[in-house]
Amino acid sequence: MIPGFLSPLRSSGSVPMRQLVTGSSLVLVLLAGRASADTLRVPQDFPDIQSAVTAAQDGDEILVSKGQYDESVVVAGKSGLTLRGKGNPVLAAAADGPTLFVSACTDISLVGLKVTGGQGRAGHGIHVESTTGLLVSRCTCEFNAEDGLLVESSDLVTIEKSRFLDNGDDGIDCFESTHCLVAKNVVERSDERGIAVGSDSALVLDALVTRNRVTDSGLEGIRISSHKGVADRNRVDGSERAGIAVGDDKVFDLTDIVLSHNTVKNTVGDGMALYGTGNVAEDNKIQDSLVSGINVDGDGPHTVTGNKIVRAEDGIALRTGTGGNTVTGNRVSSIDDDGYEVGSDGNVLESNRSRSVGDNGFEISGTGNTFLSNSASKSGGFDAQDSAGGNTYESNKFKTVDGQVPN
Repeated sequence: MIPGFLSPLRSSGSVPMRQLVTGSSLVLVLLAGRASADTLRVPQDFPDIQSAVTAAQDGDEILVSKGQYDESVVVAGKSGLTLRGKGNPVLAAAADGPTLFVSACTDISLVGLKVTGGQGRAGHGIHVESTTGLLVSRCTCEFNAEDGLLVESSDLVTIEKSRFLDNGDDGIDCFESTHCLVAKNVVERSDERGIAVGSDSALVLDALVTRNRVTDSGLEGIRISSHKGVADRNRVDGSERAGIAVGDDKVFDLTDIVLSHNTVKNTVGDGMALYGTGNVAEDNKIQDSLVSGINVDGDGPHTVTGNKIVRAEDGIALRTGTGGNTVTGNRVSSIDDDGYEVGSDGNVLESNRSRSVGDNGFEISGTGNTFLSNSASKSGGFDAQDSAGGNTYESNKFKTVDGQVPN
């Protein structure tokens, strides 16, 4: 369990209880419906989903049988309601706007539904706003004009074990919300981002994005714009920008975000991009990036440790920002240009390795940096080249050097 994040005690159904762990404290949030909850069946008891929703009382379950339902459904002001599909029913939008709209609800579960055909400018598959206690589980959102799932201004959000395919904007978009868990989803062929947690002007507080598979995104595979967030053990393949990004060059006040044990492949942009301050990239595997394996920007200090990068234009780039980053124990190989490009000041690079790069193992143009116990081999240019001076070197293994690097 990662402190500060929501953890469902039971998934894939109505959730009677969730735990929120913050430090050593345990807060139990009870989400039980009333004792006399009813099951409303569609189409056996009600001809369509909307009429069942309208009739439902707090704590009821609506059981939707297989088939296609051509309607746009609104769930507003409900509490403890479960909308569950049986036999993979299809909900297809009947008008412009979202196919399924959830507003001002408490403790809502959406389970086992296929949602498609959101139309027009707000044509999301599922749109949730101003809701506390949301579970989306084992759903499919596909071929919607905008986001597959949009969640805004909500709290205690769990999105799990669902599929988001061929949507016209983001696969999953969650912003201006708190305590968001996005786990074990498949997101494919989003026109923009696969998973977006937060935006430039509407950040998220506490987000855990874990064990998702994201492929072929038109922008970033995963973008986290959050205070306190984790992207852990995700697999990202085929992004037109960064595979995983902490914010972007417009958002610099992002803090305490950890990117850990992710696998990123085949990005047109950076494998990973770190903006903001005080963020961490650790133990990730990155390969085949057309720009940098990891690009470190923002105000620092960031920590980049234990990452393995294969086949990129540059391995790890500390190009801009105020510096002060810690870069330790990384391995880069088969790099087109430089293994480590150090353009900012005051960084510490220790026990990093560069092997088989097209130009320099360590390309240094910043000052006040410290290099301890690093090594480079099979460099097309120099193992280390320092064009600035004012840096400290100790116990490094560089066979070929240039500029201000001591022999």
